[in-house]
Amino acid sequence: GGQVTRSPKPEIGWFNIELTEEGRRDPLFQGLPSRLEVYQWHGDMCVPPKDGAALHLATAERCPMQAFRYGANAYGLQFHAEITGQSIDEWSREYAADKADERAAMLARYKEIKGDFHRYGRMLCDNFVKIMQGEAA
Repeated sequence: GGQVTRSPKPEIGWFNIELTEEGRRDPLFQGLPSRLEVYQWHGDMCVPPKDGAALHLATAERCPMQAFRYGANAYGLQFHAEITGQSIDEWSREYAADKADERAAMLARYKEIKGDFHRYGRMLCDNFVKIMQGEAA
């Protein structure tokens, strides 16, 4: 019952997302700050079904639907929590082949924040495992 639509503005590179009130309470984001800098690579966004089973968990200026939970344990994330420097390099090679400054800036920012970024990514994964194992609050 949901749909995929064009995002109000494409996001390619590093952008901030904000957890909603529901997101701050959701076990997936337990222990994470309410504002996160994440890597994006999309021009579309998912809109969950409007049947009352979905909770909007994170938002951003350019793309308002950054994360949602559907039912008890199905999650949709718009951003890439799994990204590495190698992935950024490979993805941006074609996209930013004629935009060397943009590509260099994406990689430089990754190097600056990779410690926190990977720590938060591991927390998301660990939290999801706890949810699936029935251990999350």
